[in-house]
Amino acid sequence: MLTLRKTVSEQFGFYLICTVIVTTALIDHEKSVTNIYRVGVCLPILLCLRGLDIKAFISMPFVQLFLTLTLWSTLTLFWSDAGSIKNMATKLLCATVFLYAVFLMRRYQCEKARYLEGLFVAAGCALSIAVLIKFDASSMIYSLFATSGYGAFGNINEMAWFVSGALLVALFHGVHPGGETGKKAKTLAILAVPLLCYMLSQTKSLAAALSVVAGVLFFMVSALKAPYHKWLYGVLVLLLTVAVAGHYSYSDALFTFYQQLDRSRVEIYQSAYQAITSSWQTVVFGEGLASSARNTLSNGELMNNWHSIYINTVFYTGIVGLVLFLACVGYRLKQVMSRQKPLCSWDLVVVGSLTAFLFDGNRFHNYPGGIFISLMLPLFLANITQGKNIMR
Repeated sequence: MLTLRKTVSEQFGFYLICTVIVTTALIDHEKSVTNIYRVGVCLPILLCLRGLDIKAFISMPFVQLFLTLTLWSTLTLFWSDAGSIKNMATKLLCATVFLYAVFLMRRYQCEKARYLEGLFVAAGCALSIAVLIKFDASSMIYSLFATSGYGAFGNINEMAWFVSGALLVALFHGVHPGGETGKKAKTLAILAVPLLCYMLSQTKSLAAALSVVAGVLFFMVSALKAPYHKWLYGVLVLLLTVAVAGHYSYSDALFTFYQQLDRSRVEIYQSAYQAITSSWQTVVFGEGLASSARNTLSNGELMNNWHSIYINTVFYTGIVGLVLFLACVGYRLKQVMSRQKPLCSWDLVVVGSLTAFLFDGNRFHNYPGGIFISLMLPLFLANITQGKNIMR
């Protein structure tokens, strides 16, 4: 048993993370993806916990921040609606276990961490091709996706977040002259950009497009003193051109574009404000992570969340939860902006997702698709794999 625990802890972390990325992108069956994540990834890690690893795990500042956020979110379950408490508790546990898997990879397989970026881009390309094949490369993918979705991605916006993240990683390695990116990897990254741009334009997700723009701008700001930042202006113009071309590629594009802008956000945010400010307890402590944010708009449309990860965080966990969440996502970004840590591709994905989720997103720990693959996974990898070496 001790040998098995040692083997899983020291040799399987990287492969378990790969499993999450690949199954999320390729398997067109949500329950299968969820079960693989819970049973095939989280369960083996839980059964093979070791004291020496746990001690090193909780000694990391980012881990301490995330565990504090998780603990607070767990406490809010005590005053949540009873219906989904078990489900929310499971999701919190699985998110923490996945962070532990990233830690194990960094501790014992650090030389493999750089391969995850290539896998992430390849998964984004594979997902794009699979969706194009499923819907016969139709120009109406946006409408068709709403009827059946694809695997862990319940709606096209969730898939678009992932594609935008893969695009940012590809752009980083396609433009970045330093680091460990070889010529072949750089060429492949550049070749992936057109496909990912095309897929992104077909999703018609303004939030995902905003994610890419924000990530590229962050790259520019972080690389102002480097000679290659001028290339990024051309890249940004290219992305905007592709996005505009995608939106205006058929006759009703103007109406479609208007629909994208007018998502009843004003009414949603007004309702959210009323729900949150109904009592000071909700403002400070939230309604509880397992509570329902379901609301009906004046046009009869049913909404299941407040369409902003920040507003949702306040609603579920209060100002306390929002402060803890911002501390988690801002911990490494502060280090990057102050030049204490070097910029990595995962930072671009995190910044892009945080910008997109001003106007979209639900609970931060939702899995296996959507927010988890486009925000939490890059956030964990940026903070754990790009930190200082963890001595065994």
